[in-house]
Amino acid sequence: MEPEKTTYTKVLLLAGVVIVIAAAAAFFLLGTTSTTKNEILYSEVNTPHDTLIKTNAAFASGEALSRGGKFAEATVEYTKALANAEDSTQEAQIMMKIAHSQRDARKFSEAIATYKQIAANNAYMSIMRAYAIENLGRMYSQYGYAADEIKRETFTGDPYASFAVNADTALAYRRLYEYALSYRGNAGSAARVANWYATEALRLHEADADILAVMENVAFARENLAIADADLERIAADENERSVLPEILFTQGRAIASLSKFGQATLEEAAAKYKESYDFGILGGPGTGGYARYNYAAFLEEYYGDEVNEDIKKILADFNESADAYKNTSVFGLFTSSAAKNNGTNARLRGLAAIDSNFKNTLKSIGWSDDNF
Repeated sequence: MEPEKTTYTKVLLLAGVVIVIAAAAAFFLLGTTSTTKNEILYSEVNTPHDTLIKTNAAFASGEALSRGGKFAEATVEYTKALANAEDSTQEAQIMMKIAHSQRDARKFSEAIATYKQIAANNAYMSIMRAYAIENLGRMYSQYGYAADEIKRETFTGDPYASFAVNADTALAYRRLYEYALSYRGNAGSAARVANWYATEALRLHEADADILAVMENVAFARENLAIADADLERIAADENERSVLPEILFTQGRAIASLSKFGQATLEEAAAKYKESYDFGILGGPGTGGYARYNYAAFLEEYYGDEVNEDIKKILADFNESADAYKNTSVFGLFTSSAAKNNGTNARLRGLAAIDSNFKNTLKSIGWSDDNF
């Protein structure tokens, strides 16, 4: 039932053996742009992040505070660190940390403004600008309880307001991720674009739409899945980025699963992506990989049914045994906010609770009532 670990998991498990693809490394580590300050030559052993930790005390302090969950205090330290940035590359790294800490402190409007500031700065590397735009999109899916505020603030100003014209929410965010891809082919944005096109292809197929329209969307989905695949090894090899890998992989899995429903992919392809996401997600031990756990369990419940109930219980077990560790995480926030909603997340959680009574009790402990099941 479970595919063996694939190349990307082996990359992480064999840390120290992986070598970043030369072109990607050159782009990410050496590809700085000119500013009034002298640019530093970075390398695989002298990354911008490592340099900041060694040479910028305020940045190092911000990192320590962020790891400790003190995000408001971290924002203050990162802001201090800006004054000592030695080039545009370091400045962009610090700005990204400021945006992240604002987001994690639930100051969504401030975070969105900072991400947009990064995206608009021509002095910053394209990869940083692409990531800033991508993070605008990720906020919406990560913090569902604040979705209205995040969406409103995201789609204001040029060019963001144009993405929401004559578009539902899903299409507006697809356009946002395509805007990120116009700067660089980051896997996260490509996976989400692929998922939109796969979902649209399935919708058109089920509506008996013109086959050319269906296959056009299939082609776009496959194209973006390939763009994401091409970026996975770079992410797996970068300790500062690999935490986003589980989300990318299960988003690819979701797209492939949609394509499998009408013969444009196999269910085994989708299962491999979800399993890979889960393998990466749980490497941090108990209390980690919440979204990867939830999405893999939900996928198995939807596509394989009763035959994998025991597997599902094993995947969900950490939610029950390490509930305190998840208490303040966005995945438990998603679970809580979905209790009384008539949406797909609620339906999936109810399905999982019907399989695992311990998981049902966990949902009750974070705000669900009997009426929600």
